[in-house]
Amino acid sequence: MDPVTLSVIGHAFAATAEEMGVNLYRSAHSTIVREVRDIATAILDPRGSTVAIANYIPQLLNAIDPAAAAVAEEYDFRDLQEGEAFVLNDPFHGGQHVNDILLFTPIRLDGRLLGVACANVHHLDVGGGAAASNARATDVFQEGIVFPPMRIPLDAAWRRSPFGKFLGANVRTPRTVLADFDAQIAACRTGEARVRALARKYGADAIAEFMVEVQDYAERIARNAIGAIPDGEYSGEAFMEDDGTGEGSFYVRVAIRIDGTEMTIDFRDTDPQAPGFINVPWGSTLSSVRTTVVAVLGITHLLVNAGAMRPIHVTAPLGCLVNPRWPAATRARTSACYKIFDAVNMALAPVLPRRVIAPGFDCQTGITFGHRADGHTRILSEVLGAGNGALWCQDGADGMIMHLTNGQNTPVESVEIEFPFLEVVRYRLVPNSGGDGEYRGGLGMERAYRILADGVTFGLHSDRHRHGAPGLFGGGTGAPGACVLVRDGTARALGSKVHEILRAGDLLVVRSGGGGGYGPADRRAPTRLARDIREGRQTRGAPVPAPTEGLIPPR
Repeated sequence: MDPVTLSVIGHAFAATAEEMGVNLYRSAHSTIVREVRDIATAILDPRGSTVAIANYIPQLLNAIDPAAAAVAEEYDFRDLQEGEAFVLNDPFHGGQHVNDILLFTPIRLDGRLLGVACANVHHLDVGGGAAASNARATDVFQEGIVFPPMRIPLDAAWRRSPFGKFLGANVRTPRTVLADFDAQIAACRTGEARVRALARKYGADAIAEFMVEVQDYAERIARNAIGAIPDGEYSGEAFMEDDGTGEGSFYVRVAIRIDGTEMTIDFRDTDPQAPGFINVPWGSTLSSVRTTVVAVLGITHLLVNAGAMRPIHVTAPLGCLVNPRWPAATRARTSACYKIFDAVNMALAPVLPRRVIAPGFDCQTGITFGHRADGHTRILSEVLGAGNGALWCQDGADGMIMHLTNGQNTPVESVEIEFPFLEVVRYRLVPNSGGDGEYRGGLGMERAYRILADGVTFGLHSDRHRHGAPGLFGGGTGAPGACVLVRDGTARALGSKVHEILRAGDLLVVRSGGGGGYGPADRRAPTRLARDIREGRQTRGAPVPAPTEGLIPPR
Protein backbone atom coordinates (compact mmCIF):
# COMPACT_ATOMS: atom_id res chain seq x y z
CA MET A 1 0.00 0.00 0.00
CA ASP A 2 1.37 3.43 -0.92
CA PRO A 3 2.14 5.78 2.00
CA VAL A 4 -0.54 8.33 1.09
CA THR A 5 -3.37 5.78 1.07
CA LEU A 6 -1.99 4.23 4.25
CA SER A 7 -2.08 7.64 5.96
CA VAL A 8 -5.55 8.55 4.69
CA ILE A 9 -7.13 5.26 5.77
CA GLY A 10 -5.16 5.32 9.03
CA HIS A 11 -6.50 8.74 10.00
CA ALA A 12 -10.00 7.66 8.99
CA PHE A 13 -9.74 4.65 11.31
CA ALA A 14 -8.50 6.85 14.17
CA ALA A 15 -11.36 9.29 13.59
CA THR A 16 -13.79 6.37 13.60
CA ALA A 17 -12.56 5.16 16.99
CA GLU A 18 -12.84 8.71 18.35
CA GLU A 19 -16.36 9.15 16.98
CA MET A 20 -17.38 5.89 18.61
CA GLY A 21 -16.29 7.31 21.96
CA VAL A 22 -18.01 10.66 21.41
CA ASN A 23 -21.32 8.97 20.62
CA LEU A 24 -20.86 6.75 23.67
CA TYR A 25 -20.28 9.41 26.31
CA ARG A 26 -22.79 11.85 24.82
CA SER A 27 -25.58 9.27 25.02
CA ALA A 28 -24.60 7.73 28.37
CA HIS A 29 -26.49 8.43 31.61
CA SER A 30 -23.96 7.91 34.43
CA THR A 31 -21.51 10.60 35.49
CA ILE A 32 -18.60 8.13 35.38
CA VAL A 33 -19.19 7.77 31.62
CA ARG A 34 -20.81 11.08 30.70
CA GLU A 35 -18.42 13.32 32.67
CA VAL A 36 -15.29 11.30 33.53
CA ARG A 37 -15.40 9.37 30.20
CA ASP A 38 -14.24 6.11 31.73
CA ILE A 39 -14.45 4.33 28.38
CA ALA A 40 -12.42 2.82 25.55
CA THR A 41 -13.33 2.38 21.89
CA ALA A 42 -11.37 0.66 19.15
CA ILE A 43 -11.42 -1.11 15.79
CA LEU A 44 -9.87 -4.58 15.51
CA ASP A 45 -8.96 -6.75 12.54
CA PRO A 46 -10.84 -10.02 11.84
CA ARG A 47 -8.43 -11.93 14.08
CA GLY A 48 -9.21 -9.66 17.05
CA SER A 49 -6.02 -7.55 17.04
CA THR A 50 -6.30 -3.79 17.58
CA VAL A 51 -5.81 -1.57 14.55
CA ALA A 52 -6.98 1.82 15.81
CA ILE A 53 -7.82 3.06 19.32
CA ALA A 54 -9.41 6.27 20.54
CA ASN A 55 -7.81 8.69 22.98
CA TYR A 56 -9.72 7.87 26.16
CA ILE A 57 -8.60 5.65 29.08
CA PRO A 58 -5.21 4.04 28.23
CA GLN A 59 -5.66 1.40 30.92
CA LEU A 60 -8.81 0.21 29.14
CA LEU A 61 -7.60 0.76 25.59
CA ASN A 62 -4.45 -1.32 25.91
CA ALA A 63 -6.42 -4.08 27.63
CA ILE A 64 -8.57 -4.70 24.55
CA ASP A 65 -6.03 -7.04 22.92
CA PRO A 66 -5.79 -9.34 25.99
CA ALA A 67 -9.58 -9.39 26.22
CA ALA A 68 -9.92 -10.27 22.53
CA ALA A 69 -7.34 -13.02 22.99
CA ALA A 70 -9.45 -14.46 25.82
CA VAL A 71 -12.51 -14.45 23.55
CA ALA A 72 -10.49 -16.15 20.79
CA GLU A 73 -9.60 -19.00 23.15
CA GLU A 74 -13.27 -20.05 23.13
CA TYR A 75 -14.73 -18.59 19.94
CA ASP A 76 -13.74 -17.64 16.41
CA PHE A 77 -14.36 -13.98 15.55
CA ARG A 78 -15.03 -15.07 11.95
CA ASP A 79 -18.15 -16.91 13.12
CA LEU A 80 -19.68 -13.81 14.75
CA GLN A 81 -22.72 -12.68 12.76
CA GLU A 82 -24.64 -9.41 12.55
CA GLY A 83 -27.06 -9.18 15.46
CA GLU A 84 -24.58 -10.95 17.77
CA ALA A 85 -21.77 -9.87 20.06
CA PHE A 86 -19.12 -11.13 22.43
CA VAL A 87 -19.20 -9.74 25.96
CA LEU A 88 -16.98 -10.20 29.01
CA ASN A 89 -15.87 -8.63 32.27
CA ASP A 90 -14.18 -11.64 33.95
CA PRO A 91 -10.89 -10.46 35.52
CA PHE A 92 -9.49 -13.97 35.12
CA HIS A 93 -10.46 -14.40 31.47
CA GLY A 94 -9.36 -11.23 29.73
CA GLY A 95 -11.14 -8.62 31.84
CA GLN A 96 -9.95 -6.20 34.51
CA HIS A 97 -12.33 -5.47 37.36
CA VAL A 98 -15.95 -6.48 37.04
CA ASN A 99 -17.29 -2.95 36.48
CA ASP A 100 -15.50 -2.80 33.10
CA ILE A 101 -17.67 -4.65 30.55
CA LEU A 102 -16.24 -5.15 27.06
CA LEU A 103 -18.48 -5.52 24.01
CA PHE A 104 -17.27 -6.80 20.61
CA THR A 105 -19.48 -6.64 17.50
CA PRO A 106 -18.72 -7.80 13.94
CA ILE A 107 -18.19 -5.43 11.01
CA ARG A 108 -19.49 -7.21 7.91
CA LEU A 109 -20.00 -6.12 4.31
CA ASP A 110 -21.72 -8.44 1.85
CA GLY A 111 -21.10 -11.31 4.26
CA ARG A 112 -17.34 -10.65 4.58
CA LEU A 113 -15.90 -9.92 8.03
CA LEU A 114 -13.97 -6.65 7.68
CA GLY A 115 -13.10 -6.32 11.36
CA VAL A 116 -14.52 -5.95 14.85
CA ALA A 117 -15.80 -2.92 16.78
CA CYS A 118 -15.12 -2.79 20.52
CA ALA A 119 -16.43 -0.58 23.30
CA ASN A 120 -15.36 -0.92 26.92
CA VAL A 121 -17.35 0.91 29.60
CA HIS A 122 -16.95 1.25 33.35
CA HIS A 123 -20.48 0.52 34.53
CA LEU A 124 -21.80 2.24 37.61
CA ASP A 125 -22.89 -0.91 39.42
CA VAL A 126 -22.62 -4.64 38.78
CA GLY A 127 -24.02 -5.88 42.06
CA GLY A 128 -21.65 -7.11 44.74
CA GLY A 129 -21.52 -6.47 48.44
CA ALA A 130 -21.86 -2.69 48.57
CA ALA A 131 -23.55 0.18 46.75
CA ALA A 132 -20.15 1.86 46.79
CA SER A 133 -16.87 0.13 45.97
CA ASN A 134 -16.42 -2.64 48.51
CA ALA A 135 -13.14 -2.01 50.33
CA ARG A 136 -13.80 -5.08 52.46
CA ALA A 137 -13.94 -7.49 49.53
CA THR A 138 -11.60 -10.47 49.69
CA ASP A 139 -12.80 -12.26 46.56
CA VAL A 140 -14.37 -11.38 43.22
CA PHE A 141 -17.80 -12.71 44.24
CA GLN A 142 -18.15 -9.84 46.71
CA GLU A 143 -17.48 -7.33 43.93
CA GLY A 144 -20.26 -8.13 41.47
CA ILE A 145 -21.52 -10.43 38.73
CA VAL A 146 -18.95 -11.97 36.40
CA PHE A 147 -19.40 -12.55 32.68
CA PRO A 148 -16.83 -14.92 31.18
CA PRO A 149 -16.30 -14.54 27.43
CA MET A 150 -19.75 -15.28 26.02
CA ARG A 151 -21.68 -14.94 22.77
CA ILE A 152 -24.98 -13.08 23.06
CA PRO A 153 -27.75 -11.93 20.71
CA LEU A 154 -27.63 -8.17 20.28
CA ASP A 155 -30.51 -6.45 18.54
CA ALA A 156 -33.04 -3.74 19.37
CA ALA A 157 -34.73 -6.09 21.83
CA TRP A 158 -31.54 -7.03 23.71
CA ARG A 159 -32.98 -5.89 27.06
CA ARG A 160 -35.53 -8.73 26.82
CA SER A 161 -32.85 -11.31 26.04
CA PRO A 162 -31.56 -13.60 28.83
CA PHE A 163 -28.42 -11.46 29.06
CA GLY A 164 -30.36 -8.20 29.30
CA LYS A 165 -32.80 -9.56 31.89
CA PHE A 166 -29.98 -11.00 33.97
CA LEU A 167 -27.98 -7.76 33.89
CA GLY A 168 -30.95 -5.57 34.78
CA ALA A 169 -32.03 -7.85 37.63
CA ASN A 170 -28.62 -7.89 39.34
CA VAL A 171 -27.69 -4.21 39.55
CA ARG A 172 -28.88 -1.50 41.92
CA THR A 173 -29.27 1.13 39.20
CA PRO A 174 -30.83 -0.77 36.26
CA ARG A 175 -32.08 2.30 34.42
CA THR A 176 -28.61 3.84 34.36
CA VAL A 177 -26.67 0.64 33.69
CA LEU A 178 -28.95 -0.48 30.85
CA ALA A 179 -28.88 3.01 29.32
CA ASP A 180 -25.08 3.03 29.44
CA PHE A 181 -25.08 -0.38 27.75
CA ASP A 182 -27.32 1.08 25.04
CA ALA A 183 -24.70 3.80 24.57
CA GLN A 184 -22.04 1.11 24.36
CA ILE A 185 -23.98 -0.63 21.59
CA ALA A 186 -24.39 2.68 19.76
CA ALA A 187 -20.61 3.17 19.85
CA CYS A 188 -20.06 -0.21 18.21
CA ARG A 189 -22.75 0.49 15.59
CA THR A 190 -20.94 3.73 14.75
CA GLY A 191 -17.70 1.83 14.17
CA GLU A 192 -19.46 -0.72 12.00
CA ALA A 193 -21.03 1.96 9.79
CA ARG A 194 -17.82 3.96 9.32
CA VAL A 195 -15.64 0.96 8.44
CA ARG A 196 -18.23 -0.33 5.98
CA ALA A 197 -18.25 3.11 4.33
CA LEU A 198 -14.45 3.03 4.02
CA ALA A 199 -14.62 -0.44 2.48
CA ARG A 200 -17.17 0.74 -0.09
CA LYS A 201 -14.89 3.67 -1.00
CA TYR A 202 -11.49 1.94 -1.08
CA GLY A 203 -12.48 -1.71 -1.40
CA ALA A 204 -12.55 -4.49 1.19
CA ASP A 205 -9.15 -5.77 0.03
CA ALA A 206 -7.58 -2.35 0.66
CA ILE A 207 -9.00 -2.28 4.20
CA ALA A 208 -7.57 -5.75 4.86
CA GLU A 209 -4.19 -4.71 3.46
CA PHE A 210 -4.17 -1.56 5.60
CA MET A 211 -4.85 -3.55 8.78
CA VAL A 212 -1.84 -5.77 8.15
CA GLU A 213 0.48 -2.96 7.08
CA VAL A 214 -0.30 -0.54 9.91
CA GLN A 215 0.43 -3.22 12.52
CA ASP A 216 3.67 -4.22 10.80
CA TYR A 217 4.71 -0.57 10.57
CA ALA A 218 3.98 -0.03 14.28
CA GLU A 219 6.11 -3.08 15.08
CA ARG A 220 9.05 -1.64 13.11
CA ILE A 221 8.75 1.70 14.94
CA ALA A 222 8.65 -0.04 18.33
CA ARG A 223 11.64 -2.23 17.50
CA ASN A 224 13.67 0.79 16.38
CA ALA A 225 12.91 2.56 19.67
CA ILE A 226 13.79 -0.49 21.78
CA GLY A 227 16.96 -1.04 19.76
CA ALA A 228 18.19 2.43 20.78
CA ILE A 229 18.29 1.35 24.46
CA PRO A 230 21.58 -0.26 25.54
CA ASP A 231 21.33 -4.01 25.99
CA GLY A 232 21.22 -5.13 29.62
CA GLU A 233 18.96 -5.73 32.60
CA TYR A 234 17.44 -2.89 34.59
CA SER A 235 15.39 -3.13 37.76
CA GLY A 236 12.90 -0.95 39.61
CA GLU A 237 10.26 -1.22 42.31
CA ALA A 238 7.31 0.55 43.89
CA PHE A 239 4.86 -0.45 46.59
CA MET A 240 1.28 -0.29 47.78
CA GLU A 241 0.97 0.72 51.42
CA ASP A 242 -1.86 -1.69 52.23
CA ASP A 243 -4.71 -3.69 50.70
CA GLY A 244 -7.69 -2.56 52.76
CA THR A 245 -7.63 -5.56 55.11
CA GLY A 246 -4.74 -4.30 57.25
CA GLU A 247 -2.10 -6.22 55.32
CA GLY A 248 0.87 -4.56 53.60
CA SER A 249 3.11 -3.29 52.21
CA PHE A 250 2.97 -4.98 48.76
CA TYR A 251 5.89 -4.48 46.39
CA VAL A 252 5.86 -4.56 42.61
CA ARG A 253 9.37 -5.37 41.33
CA VAL A 254 10.39 -5.45 37.68
CA ALA A 255 13.46 -6.67 35.86
CA ILE A 256 13.61 -5.26 32.33
CA ARG A 257 15.82 -7.03 29.82
CA ILE A 258 16.80 -5.37 26.57
CA ASP A 259 18.14 -7.74 23.93
CA GLY A 260 18.46 -6.02 20.58
CA THR A 261 14.95 -5.05 19.55
CA GLU A 262 13.23 -7.23 22.15
CA MET A 263 12.09 -6.04 25.59
CA THR A 264 11.08 -8.40 28.39
CA ILE A 265 9.44 -7.12 31.58
CA ASP A 266 9.72 -9.76 34.31
CA PHE A 267 7.79 -9.52 37.60
CA ARG A 268 9.46 -12.59 39.13
CA ASP A 269 10.27 -10.87 42.47
CA THR A 270 6.90 -9.18 42.95
CA ASP A 271 5.12 -9.90 46.24
CA PRO A 272 2.37 -12.54 46.47
CA GLN A 273 -1.22 -11.54 45.81
CA ALA A 274 -3.05 -9.60 48.50
CA PRO A 275 -5.98 -10.74 50.64
CA GLY A 276 -7.76 -7.47 49.79
CA PHE A 277 -9.03 -5.86 46.61
CA ILE A 278 -5.83 -4.39 45.12
CA ASN A 279 -4.79 -7.39 42.99
CA VAL A 280 -3.97 -6.75 39.32
CA PRO A 281 -5.44 -9.31 36.88
CA TRP A 282 -3.27 -10.32 33.94
CA GLY A 283 -5.09 -8.18 31.40
CA SER A 284 -4.49 -5.10 33.54
CA THR A 285 -0.82 -5.99 33.98
CA LEU A 286 -0.33 -6.28 30.23
CA SER A 287 -2.19 -3.02 29.69
CA SER A 288 -0.15 -1.17 32.34
CA VAL A 289 3.15 -2.36 30.88
CA ARG A 290 2.13 -1.52 27.33
CA THR A 291 0.82 1.93 28.24
CA THR A 292 4.00 2.76 30.14
CA VAL A 293 6.42 1.41 27.56
CA VAL A 294 4.83 3.08 24.53
CA ALA A 295 4.88 6.40 26.42
CA VAL A 296 8.56 6.03 27.35
CA LEU A 297 9.47 4.93 23.81
CA GLY A 298 7.56 7.86 22.31
CA ILE A 299 5.30 5.81 20.03
CA THR A 300 2.63 8.13 18.65
CA HIS A 301 -1.06 7.52 19.27
CA LEU A 302 -1.85 6.51 15.69
CA LEU A 303 0.62 3.62 15.96
CA VAL A 304 -0.53 2.22 19.30
CA ASN A 305 -1.95 -1.06 18.05
CA ALA A 306 -1.33 -4.78 18.40
CA GLY A 307 1.75 -4.59 16.16
CA ALA A 308 3.55 -2.16 18.46
CA MET A 309 3.22 -4.69 21.28
CA ARG A 310 4.90 -7.61 19.48
CA PRO A 311 8.46 -6.87 20.74
CA ILE A 312 7.25 -6.36 24.35
CA HIS A 313 7.10 -9.55 26.42
CA VAL A 314 5.70 -9.77 29.95
CA THR A 315 6.12 -12.57 32.48
CA ALA A 316 4.92 -12.95 36.06
CA PRO A 317 4.49 -15.96 38.35
CA LEU A 318 0.92 -17.06 38.93
CA GLY A 319 -0.20 -16.06 42.41
CA CYS A 320 1.70 -12.77 42.64
CA LEU A 321 0.15 -9.31 43.01
CA VAL A 322 0.16 -8.70 39.24
CA ASN A 323 -1.02 -12.18 38.21
CA PRO A 324 -3.34 -13.34 40.99
CA ARG A 325 -5.08 -16.67 41.26
CA TRP A 326 -8.86 -16.86 40.97
CA PRO A 327 -10.96 -15.70 42.80
CA ALA A 328 -8.89 -12.75 44.08
CA ALA A 329 -10.57 -9.37 44.56
CA THR A 330 -9.49 -6.80 41.95
CA ARG A 331 -11.80 -3.76 42.27
CA ALA A 332 -8.99 -1.38 43.30
CA ARG A 333 -6.41 -2.79 40.90
CA THR A 334 -5.71 0.61 39.31
CA SER A 335 -3.56 1.93 42.17
CA ALA A 336 -1.42 -1.20 41.99
CA CYS A 337 -1.26 -0.77 38.20
CA TYR A 338 0.39 2.58 38.87
CA LYS A 339 3.09 0.77 40.82
CA ILE A 340 3.86 -1.07 37.57
CA PHE A 341 4.06 2.34 35.88
CA ASP A 342 6.41 3.67 38.57
CA ALA A 343 8.59 0.55 38.70
CA VAL A 344 9.13 0.55 34.92
CA ASN A 345 9.98 4.26 34.92
CA MET A 346 12.41 3.83 37.81
CA ALA A 347 14.06 0.88 36.07
CA LEU A 348 14.63 2.80 32.84
CA ALA A 349 15.60 6.13 34.47
CA PRO A 350 19.40 5.46 34.42
CA VAL A 351 19.43 4.84 30.65
CA LEU A 352 16.53 7.05 29.54
CA PRO A 353 16.64 10.01 31.97
CA ARG A 354 14.89 12.35 29.53
CA ARG A 355 12.15 9.89 28.60
CA VAL A 356 10.92 8.88 32.06
CA ILE A 357 8.88 10.83 34.58
CA ALA A 358 9.29 11.15 38.33
CA PRO A 359 6.65 9.27 40.32
CA GLY A 360 3.43 11.20 40.68
CA PHE A 361 0.79 10.54 43.29
CA ASP A 362 0.09 7.63 40.94
CA CYS A 363 -2.97 6.23 42.65
CA GLN A 364 -6.57 5.99 41.60
CA THR A 365 -8.45 8.12 44.10
CA GLY A 366 -11.76 6.47 43.29
CA ILE A 367 -14.68 7.96 45.21
CA THR A 368 -18.13 6.35 45.37
CA PHE A 369 -21.29 7.39 47.18
CA GLY A 370 -24.49 5.36 47.22
CA HIS A 371 -27.90 6.25 48.63
CA ARG A 372 -31.38 4.76 48.31
CA ALA A 373 -34.47 6.93 48.64
CA ASP A 374 -37.97 6.98 47.11
CA GLY A 375 -37.47 3.46 45.79
CA HIS A 376 -34.38 4.33 43.73
CA THR A 377 -30.66 3.95 44.34
CA ARG A 378 -28.38 6.75 43.22
CA ILE A 379 -24.66 6.08 42.89
CA LEU A 380 -22.01 8.73 42.32
CA SER A 381 -18.67 7.44 41.08
CA GLU A 382 -15.88 9.90 40.37
CA VAL A 383 -12.10 10.16 40.33
CA LEU A 384 -10.08 12.89 42.02
CA GLY A 385 -7.12 14.34 40.16
CA ALA A 386 -3.65 14.48 41.71
CA GLY A 387 -0.12 15.75 41.12
CA ASN A 388 1.93 14.32 38.29
CA GLY A 389 5.66 13.77 38.65
CA ALA A 390 8.07 16.26 37.12
CA LEU A 391 10.10 15.71 33.95
CA TRP A 392 13.64 16.76 33.04
CA CYS A 393 12.29 19.90 31.38
CA GLN A 394 9.05 20.88 33.10
CA ASP A 395 7.04 20.83 36.32
CA GLY A 396 4.55 18.08 36.94
CA ALA A 397 0.95 18.86 35.96
CA ASP A 398 -1.39 19.89 38.78
CA GLY A 399 -4.61 18.05 39.55
CA MET A 400 -4.48 15.51 36.74
CA ILE A 401 -6.29 12.15 36.69
CA MET A 402 -2.94 10.52 36.05
CA HIS A 403 -1.40 8.73 33.09
CA LEU A 404 -3.04 5.32 32.96
CA THR A 405 -6.57 6.57 33.48
CA ASN A 406 -6.74 9.96 31.74
CA GLY A 407 -10.29 10.69 32.90
CA GLN A 408 -11.90 14.07 33.31
CA ASN A 409 -13.24 16.23 36.10
CA THR A 410 -16.81 15.77 37.33
CA PRO A 411 -18.26 19.30 37.60
CA VAL A 412 -19.62 20.32 40.98
CA GLU A 413 -22.86 21.46 39.35
CA SER A 414 -23.41 18.04 37.81
CA VAL A 415 -22.83 16.34 41.16
CA GLU A 416 -25.19 18.53 43.16
CA ILE A 417 -28.01 18.47 40.58
CA GLU A 418 -28.04 14.70 40.24
CA PHE A 419 -27.21 13.64 43.82
CA PRO A 420 -29.31 15.56 46.37
CA PHE A 421 -27.88 13.65 49.32
CA LEU A 422 -24.64 15.70 49.36
CA GLU A 423 -23.10 19.03 48.47
CA VAL A 424 -19.53 20.00 47.58
CA VAL A 425 -18.26 22.66 49.97
CA ARG A 426 -14.66 22.89 48.74
CA TYR A 427 -12.74 21.91 45.64
CA ARG A 428 -9.18 23.11 45.28
CA LEU A 429 -5.55 22.44 44.50
CA VAL A 430 -3.52 21.78 47.65
CA PRO A 431 -0.74 24.40 47.95
CA ASN A 432 2.81 23.25 48.75
CA SER A 433 1.93 19.61 47.98
CA GLY A 434 4.25 19.12 45.00
CA GLY A 435 7.75 17.78 45.69
CA ASP A 436 10.56 20.34 45.47
CA GLY A 437 13.09 20.10 42.67
CA GLU A 438 14.68 21.81 39.73
CA TYR A 439 11.25 20.99 38.34
CA ARG A 440 8.63 20.54 41.04
CA GLY A 441 5.97 17.88 41.23
CA GLY A 442 2.37 18.71 40.44
CA LEU A 443 -0.09 19.70 43.15
CA GLY A 444 -2.63 17.38 44.67
CA MET A 445 -6.35 18.14 44.90
CA GLU A 446 -8.96 18.22 47.62
CA ARG A 447 -12.72 17.80 47.55
CA ALA A 448 -14.89 18.30 50.63
CA TYR A 449 -18.47 17.04 50.82
CA ARG A 450 -21.25 17.80 53.28
CA ILE A 451 -23.63 14.86 53.67
CA LEU A 452 -27.33 15.83 53.63
CA ALA A 453 -29.04 12.49 54.33
CA ASP A 454 -28.63 9.53 56.66
CA GLY A 455 -27.49 6.15 55.37
CA VAL A 456 -25.13 7.29 52.63
CA THR A 457 -22.59 4.59 51.74
CA PHE A 458 -19.10 5.90 51.02
CA GLY A 459 -16.33 3.93 49.36
CA LEU A 460 -12.75 4.99 48.61
CA HIS A 461 -9.82 3.22 47.05
CA SER A 462 -6.50 5.04 46.94
CA ASP A 463 -2.98 4.78 48.38
CA ARG A 464 0.05 6.91 49.37
CA HIS A 465 -1.64 8.21 52.51
CA ARG A 466 1.46 7.46 54.61
CA HIS A 467 4.29 7.95 52.11
CA GLY A 468 4.41 10.63 49.46
CA ALA A 469 5.61 10.14 45.89
CA PRO A 470 9.44 10.04 45.81
CA GLY A 471 11.41 12.39 43.61
CA LEU A 472 13.87 11.49 40.88
CA PHE A 473 17.53 12.51 40.52
CA GLY A 474 17.49 14.48 43.78
CA GLY A 475 13.93 15.79 43.56
CA GLY A 476 11.79 16.12 46.67
CA THR A 477 8.89 13.98 47.85
CA GLY A 478 5.29 14.99 47.17
CA ALA A 479 2.79 15.35 49.99
CA PRO A 480 0.68 12.26 50.82
CA GLY A 481 -3.08 12.04 50.40
CA ALA A 482 -5.72 11.93 53.12
CA CYS A 483 -9.35 11.09 53.85
CA VAL A 484 -10.87 12.73 56.92
CA LEU A 485 -14.37 12.45 58.37
CA VAL A 486 -15.61 15.26 60.60
CA ARG A 487 -18.56 14.24 62.75
CA ASP A 488 -19.95 16.32 65.61
CA GLY A 489 -16.91 18.59 65.41
CA THR A 490 -14.37 15.76 65.75
CA ALA A 491 -12.06 14.84 62.86
CA ARG A 492 -11.04 11.22 62.21
CA ALA A 493 -8.68 9.92 59.53
CA LEU A 494 -10.28 7.03 57.62
CA GLY A 495 -7.31 5.76 55.60
CA SER A 496 -6.94 5.12 51.89
CA LYS A 497 -9.31 2.13 51.50
CA VAL A 498 -12.67 2.95 53.02
CA HIS A 499 -16.17 1.54 53.40
CA GLU A 500 -18.18 3.82 55.68
CA ILE A 501 -21.83 4.62 56.36
CA LEU A 502 -22.32 8.39 56.62
CA ARG A 503 -25.10 10.42 58.16
CA ALA A 504 -26.58 13.85 57.68
CA GLY A 505 -24.27 16.62 58.88
CA ASP A 506 -21.05 14.68 58.31
CA LEU A 507 -18.23 16.52 56.57
CA LEU A 508 -15.93 14.39 54.43
CA VAL A 509 -12.62 15.61 52.99
CA VAL A 510 -10.81 13.55 50.34
CA ARG A 511 -7.33 14.69 49.32
CA SER A 512 -4.89 13.39 46.76
CA GLY A 513 -1.16 13.94 47.03
CA GLY A 514 1.48 15.76 45.02
CA GLY A 515 4.00 14.47 42.53
CA GLY A 516 7.69 13.95 43.06
CA GLY A 517 10.22 16.55 41.91
CA TYR A 518 12.96 16.08 39.29
CA GLY A 519 16.48 17.26 40.06
CA PRO A 520 17.84 19.15 43.12
CA ALA A 521 15.73 22.05 44.41
CA ASP A 522 18.74 24.39 44.53
CA ARG A 523 18.79 24.37 40.73
CA ARG A 524 15.25 25.69 40.42
CA ALA A 525 15.01 28.90 38.45
CA PRO A 526 14.03 31.84 40.72
CA THR A 527 11.46 32.94 38.15
CA ARG A 528 9.63 29.61 38.49
CA LEU A 529 9.55 29.85 42.28
CA ALA A 530 8.34 33.45 42.10
CA ARG A 531 5.55 32.46 39.72
CA ASP A 532 4.42 29.62 42.02
CA ILE A 533 4.27 32.01 44.98
CA ARG A 534 2.42 34.64 42.95
CA GLU A 535 -0.16 32.09 41.76
CA GLY A 536 -0.66 30.56 45.22
CA ARG A 537 0.83 27.15 44.38
CA GLN A 538 3.55 27.57 46.98
CA THR A 539 3.91 29.59 50.14
CA ARG A 540 7.51 30.19 51.12
CA GLY A 541 8.29 28.30 54.33
CA ALA A 542 4.69 27.24 54.96
CA PRO A 543 3.60 23.61 55.40
CA VAL A 544 0.91 21.79 53.48
CA PRO A 545 -2.43 22.94 54.98
CA ALA A 546 -4.41 20.46 57.05
CA PRO A 547 -7.38 18.87 55.23
CA THR A 548 -9.88 20.45 57.64
CA GLU A 549 -8.29 23.92 57.62
CA GLY A 550 -11.03 26.53 57.27
CA LEU A 551 -13.82 23.95 57.35
CA ILE A 552 -14.28 23.52 61.11
CA PRO A 553 -13.76 26.23 63.73
CA PRO A 554 -10.71 25.87 66.00
CA ARG A 555 -11.37 24.74 69.54
